[in-house]
Amino acid sequence: MRIFIACVLLTTAWSVSAATPPIWRGYGGDAQHTALSSVGAQSLDTILWQTPVDLQPQYNGNDLFIHYGEPMATAANTIILP
Repeated sequence: MRIFIACVLLTTAWSVSAATPPIWRGYGGDAQHTALSSVGAQSLDTILWQTPVDLQPQYNGNDLFIHYGEPMATAANTIILP
C-alpha cells in the first residue's frame, strides 16, 4: 500500500510540474533565443522605474566598448542587474 501511495504522489508531483509553463531563462528566453513568451509584455508607453547601470563607462578613444548582461527577475519579483 505504501508503494502505491508513493507512486501516486510522485506521479501527481510530476504532472503538476510538467504542466507549469517554463520561466524566462535569460537572453532571448531560451537557448535558441526565440524570445517567445506565453505572457504579454506591459505597455512601452510609460516608464515604471529606472536606475543607472554604468556610472563609469570605459572609453577607448571615442569608442565605447560595452556589453551588459540582461536584468533578471526572481520569483519574488526582485530585479537583479548585472
